[in-house]
Formats: sequence, structure tokens, C-alpha cells
Amino acid sequence: RVAAEVYGLTGQDRVYQGMTIAFDFSVEEIWVPWMAGATLVPKPAGAALVGEELHDYLRAQDITGLCCVPTLLATLTDDLPNLRFLLVSGEACPQDLISRWHRHGRRFLNVYGPTEATVTATWTTLDPGRPVTIGTPLPTYSVVILDPESAQPVPRGHVGEICIGGIALSPGYVHRPDLTEKAFIPDRVGVPHNPSGRLYRTGDLGRIDADGNIEYLGRIDLQVKIRGYRIELTEIESVLMQHPGIATAVVEPYRPQPDVVELAAYYCRRQDGAAVETREALALLRDRLPGYMVPSYLVELDRMPMLPSDKVDRKKLPPPQPQDRLTAAVEYVPPEGPAEEELARLLGEVMHLDRVGATSHFFDDLGSDSLIMARFCARVREHPELGQPVMQDVYRHPSIRDLAAVLEESRQPAGAPVTTSGAAVGTSRAPHRVGTAQYIAIGTAQALTFAALTSLSAFVFIVLFDWLTEAADWVGALARSVGMAAAMLAFLSLLPVAAKWLLVGRTRVEEIPVWGLRYYRYWVVRWLLDLSPARLAAGTPVFLWYLRLLGARVGRNTIIHGNTIPAYPDLLSVGHNVVIGPGTVFGCYRVDTGVIRSGPVTVGDRAFVGAHGVLDIDTEVGPGAQLAHASSLAPGQRVPEGEVWHGTPAEPTTDTYRHVPEVAPRPWRGIVFGLWVIITPVLLSAPLFTVVWIVLHSFPVIGGPLMGAEQLPWDAWPYNALVLAASLALIPVGIVTGLMWVFTIPRLINRLVTPGRVYPLYGLGYVAARMVMRMTNARFGQLFGDSNYITGYLS
Repeated sequence: RVAAEVYGLTGQDRVYQGMTIAFDFSVEEIWVPWMAGATLVPKPAGAALVGEELHDYLRAQDITGLCCVPTLLATLTDDLPNLRFLLVSGEACPQDLISRWHRHGRRFLNVYGPTEATVTATWTTLDPGRPVTIGTPLPTYSVVILDPESAQPVPRGHVGEICIGGIALSPGYVHRPDLTEKAFIPDRVGVPHNPSGRLYRTGDLGRIDADGNIEYLGRIDLQVKIRGYRIELTEIESVLMQHPGIATAVVEPYRPQPDVVELAAYYCRRQDGAAVETREALALLRDRLPGYMVPSYLVELDRMPMLPSDKVDRKKLPPPQPQDRLTAAVEYVPPEGPAEEELARLLGEVMHLDRVGATSHFFDDLGSDSLIMARFCARVREHPELGQPVMQDVYRHPSIRDLAAVLEESRQPAGAPVTTSGAAVGTSRAPHRVGTAQYIAIGTAQALTFAALTSLSAFVFIVLFDWLTEAADWVGALARSVGMAAAMLAFLSLLPVAAKWLLVGRTRVEEIPVWGLRYYRYWVVRWLLDLSPARLAAGTPVFLWYLRLLGARVGRNTIIHGNTIPAYPDLLSVGHNVVIGPGTVFGCYRVDTGVIRSGPVTVGDRAFVGAHGVLDIDTEVGPGAQLAHASSLAPGQRVPEGEVWHGTPAEPTTDTYRHVPEVAPRPWRGIVFGLWVIITPVLLSAPLFTVVWIVLHSFPVIGGPLMGAEQLPWDAWPYNALVLAASLALIPVGIVTGLMWVFTIPRLINRLVTPGRVYPLYGLGYVAARMVMRMTNARFGQLFGDSNYITGYLS
């Protein structure tokens, strides 16, 4: 009764009844027209009518109303002028079908609903100018979108499971309490118009758009996963049906092998249409779909196998044959020479192709993917005479002819330098190995060095601390705290410099076996450099001074945002007016085959190196050149003067990464800012040390033992209990204080920065942006990493 009032059927309509009563949709087709007083015209006895036969019968019977599934409607190639009412359901309706059948004065409806909710629960009118949805609930129904796992409502616009409530909800499944309990859940949401107090979980994905309409997004349990992507087959079918010669189309997954999943598309030609050119269909699919959704096979059928419900019987679709592959439409160029012929044969075996053209593109023409090509490379490497291809070679040279040529160039006599994708990677050699005794000896030396340097640092701290505790009052303690912090800063900064020049001297291009004496000396220097407080001055001239102090050559008006200190600083050469982004690594050494190999890294004048890149040994960014963000130069690579490169390993590009206009440098600003960055830890540490002095003098139970006034046994409970309580209290207090700081201070400072404005280095805007970046990206945030709390923290 509700549907009859909403749909708009009248007593003058003649509605076709062609569905079997085994199909729940027949309830809609039979009872709604009768409730509206319309005439029901049953199909003639015999098989179901489709295509031209159905069209002729509808015209002969003067049918004005039709209820059907979209697949059946797609078999009708000609319009029905007398058709006033058209309702589709049972499947997702393709946009192309709406464009074909929408007419002025024709009421075109899309309805949705499962058997468990008495066939139909939502409805909407269809229009080519609007996205396809399943509309809104019919009166007496309610729909809510729940999270499939937690069964809790999702926010509007988010994807979830469509759940239905209302007076017409089924009691459950006959003699199947297990299925009933799984599919019919208690209504804990409290949706309106739901006297049953339950919700039916449809198993369909959907979301509610901004207009309040429900978008149907397919089945949760019937989505197809191809190459790691989840695919809705109806999207591909809709694109195929946009071809003028295709009346109906179905796409199904096909497994030529147990571990290989491909897509097979089946179609029926229009009655008056010409033959469908495979190349045209392939061009249409590639134009409208991403590569992973383009079917591998295109099969023409005279007639779709149908179920009694007029849906396609997908189980009876014939398996595609080799000649049905879309790659058959690609122009075939025979391979030339033994190498091309063998590569083509191997790829044909991997992809189950009768033949592979020499110029056919692996991905665009043959429909391959990374998994298939990885198998192909493995097969090729079984034949040493063909070469040793890697995936990067396949991506750079995606045809048999191009790949054969590059593999021919890479085949060199044994012992000669090997080149892969244009980047030298060293010389083939046996790995360097050391005996167990030497390994243990160096490991022991490292452990002893760690203990010795830690003890030395502790000794310096204790000497300074004793000096602090001797202050007469808090004013003197504050002054001594400043001196203590400054001394510790100088000690930790200058110790690596002294160790570098005393233990290593001037670094040079060399090879050092791992776990040897020279390796041990370099390890000590590298470890101390990683602990140096001078890294705090990254992005300022003070950091450049520190690099020069270690032996690096760095020009004027250069900025290195990252805090990398190369282990071989003498091999680093950076020109004038250079910008190197944060996170870029240039250690001037690499480790392979058990040997440390050092090499120069050169960055020319006015060059730009993006963030989070890698400059390996023996690399150069020429004057005025650019290296993109997250890009790398492999050993031996050089970016010529003025060129722009990107990628890993980098290659030429036409992009540019200089998006900020130049501002006249003000060197004094950088010097002041750099010194301020270095002094800041001192200024922050001094009050803390002063507070320690006050606590020690205010609480003798703590200060006495520490300052030597009295000696307590190790198990003196007042002292240990107080220290334990203070330790336990400081941890949560520190976390809460840190969170409050991060959640408030950066927001206030960020108001000093205007988006889109260019600020000079080391000015107020730069300082504000740097402070926000440093505080919000502090290691403290890693406390929430890999957990659900990280989203709240970022918000």
C-alpha cells in the first residue's frame, strides 16, 4: 500500500508481469500494481522473454509499466514510447542505462530492498544529471549505516553496512536460528519507525551523501580483489555498456592458474549493431578505467545465460579462450634475434600467451602487472646468457625489444664494473669476512669504549654538580647552573671534534674492512658525532661552522636543514647559495660486502636538494641543478649543471622544485639565530639545575647523602621511598605536561604565520614555523605511533 502511494502507478496502467514467483521481486511486480488498481499483463507461457522478443511483446500489449532488473532492461535496444512507468531493482543500475531510458514524462524509479525486509525498503527517481543512489527509505522503513565490525553508526559520508528497520522486517530464517541471530541484531541505535526493535544487516556497503540519499557501494562479501585492489564489477560493466554496439555486459573473475586472478568481460551485441571491434572496446576501457580494472578477456555471447529471476547465471558463463584476450587486438611485431625470441617465449609462458610481440608494452598492451613481471624476471635469470634483469629494468624498458637491448648492454665480462639502470653499483667481489676472535675483540673494545666515555661524561657532570651544590644561595646556584650547562654543552660538542682529528685525522677516499682497528676508530668518531648537541643548530650558519670545523667545505649563504653530520666530513663539498632539505642523508660512505667504502659528495653553487633524499658516495649535484624530494643518487651518478632530476635512482624530469622567490640574505640574522639555538638548552637547563639545588637544600633526607653531609645505607627506606615516589610521579606528570604543551603552545605560535606568505630566513615567521614543526614532530609524539591514539593526537 505504501509503495502504491509513492510510486505513482494508476488504475489506467498496464504492467508487465514476467518474473517467476520464486523471485522476491515478483511481489513488487504483482501486488503493488494490484494495490493501485492497475492491470497486470502476464508473459506468455514458455521461456522468459528477453531482447527483441520482449520488446515486441511489450509493444503489442501496450504495456505502460515495467518492473525489471537492469540486466534485462539492457537487452532492449529500442525505446518503448508508451512506457510511462519504469522501475529497476535487484542489481546496481549503470549510469549508461539511465541515459538510454530516461524520457520526459516517464517516471523512472530505482528501488532497493532485500527479501528480509519484504522486498523493497528505499526508493528514488533516476535522472542522468544526478549520481545513481538508492534514495531514501519508504514510509514505515528506516535505514542506518553501521560499522560492519562494531555495529556502531558511522558519521554521515562514511562507508558502512546498510541496515534496515521497520514494521515489515521479517521475523527471521525458518529453522535457522544461527543465521537469524547473525543477520537480525537488536536495535541499540534507536532508529525511528522501527517497532520490531531489530535491524537487518543487509551485507551491502553504502553511505549517506550530503543530500541524505543512500549510495549503494556493492556487497561486502562479493567484492573482487585484483592485484591488491578491491574492484566493483558493476563499474566495469557500466563502462562496457557505453559502447554503442554492446547491449549488455557482465564481468567475472577468472583464474587461469590457482594463484592468478584476471577479469573476463562477456557481452551481447545489440540486435541492429555491427560487430564490436576489440580495439575500440579496449580503448574505451583504458580511457575510462585505471589499468588494474581493465579486463584481460573480452568474450562475445549470442545470449547471456539467465536464472529464473532474469538475472545472469554467472556460473554458466563459459571460460574465456586464448583468442579472447584483449591483447589479441594489439599489433603483432615478431621478435628478431635469439635474445628477443627467447624473452618473448618466456613471457608467453608466464602470461599463458601464444605469442608476444617485440614492441608490445608489458603493461598497457599485454595487461601485465608487477607480480607477473617479477615471475618473468625470475625465469629470465635462470638463463645467464640473457642477463640479470630487475624490476626497474622492466619498468624503464617495458617491451621485449627495449629490454633485450638493455640486457645486451649490461652483459659484460666477469669482474668488470656492473651497471644497472644507468647507476654504477661497484665492482663484483667476494664479501670480506673476519674470524670470530677478531669479531669478539672489536665488540669488546666497543663495549669498553662505551663504558669509558659514559664514565668520562658522568665524571665531568659530577665535578660540575659538586661545584653547583657549593653555591651559597639560589642566586649563586642559578649563575653556576648557567656555567654548568654551558660547560656540558661545550664538552659534548668539542669532544667529537677532538676525537675526529686525534683518532682519524683528515678523511680520504678509502676502503676499510669492517671489524678492524681502523673501523673501530671510525666507529668511535661516528658515535660521538651522533651525540653532538651541535646537531640542534641544523639549518643555521652555526651548523655550517661545525661542519667546517670537522673538515667539510661549505660555501656562503648555504642552508642545510637536516642534522646529518657525515662520518667522512672532509669528503663533503657544498657550494655557495645551496639549499639542502631536511632529512637528506650524505654520509660520504657506504657499507657493502663487509667493507666501508668512502667517497666524495659534491653539491655545486646555487643547487637545490629536496627533503629526505640520499646522496650516495661519488655523487654530484651540479651548479644550479635540482634533485627532487625523496630522491636519491646512486654511486657514480651526477646531475649536470642546470638540470632537474627525480626518482630513485634519479633521472631527468621537466619539473622544478624552486617555488619560493629569492630573498636577499641577511647573514647576521642567521648567526644570531644559530647562537640562540645553541644557547637555548643552556637557558632551559639552568633553572632546572637551580630547582635541584633548592630541593637538595630544602630536603636533607635527599640532599644529605648526595652532598656528602651524611651517609645512609642503601636500604634506608625514607630516602628510597621518596626517590621512588618522585620517579613514579615525574613520569605521568611529564607526559601530561608534554601533551598540554604540544596541544596549546604550537596553536598559539602558529597564528604568527600566514599561509602563502614568503618569510625570510631566521625572521619571526621562520622562527614561529620552525618552533611549531619541532614541537609537533618531536619524538614525544612517537609515544602514540602504531596505535589508535595517533589519529586523536594529530587531530
